[in-house]
Amino acid sequence: MEYYNLKTSENCVTTAIYENRIKDKLFVEDFLGLNEFGNSYTLFKTYFDTIIAKGFLRVLYGDHGAYVEFLREHINWNEFECNRKGIGYYDKWYTIDGCNILLYYQTKNVKNLPNPPIGGFNGNRKEGYADYRIGRIYISVKDIKVDRF
Repeated sequence: MEYYNLKTSENCVTTAIYENRIKDKLFVEDFLGLNEFGNSYTLFKTYFDTIIAKGFLRVLYGDHGAYVEFLREHINWNEFECNRKGIGYYDKWYTIDGCNILLYYQTKNVKNLPNPPIGGFNGNRKEGYADYRIGRIYISVKDIKVDRF
């Protein structure tokens, strides 16, 4: 099924197209109750209940796991500090509330990388191991709490 994202004028096509990603999708939907395609109202929190984002674009399913994809305006930047810039494919930001949730600000895509870093699934994908997009922000689904309305 294909969706249309009004925020970015993009067609939304699932990234859960391989067995490992489908398993991740089932976990995200069951555990977090989070749909694959975003909205403007879901709240994302740390485990200390600090609100770190409101709204999201999609859940990205890649070979390094499932990540929530955000635009800059979704993020509560007052709750983050930059740890490292220009380290390759992304800049690292961490929450300041002690939970140390890692936010990735994507500076390059990974279309040239068929396999993810250590800990992921080596699928040798010709399209790259995930559909990370430059200028988008990613946080692992394993690091956050979700408030759905």
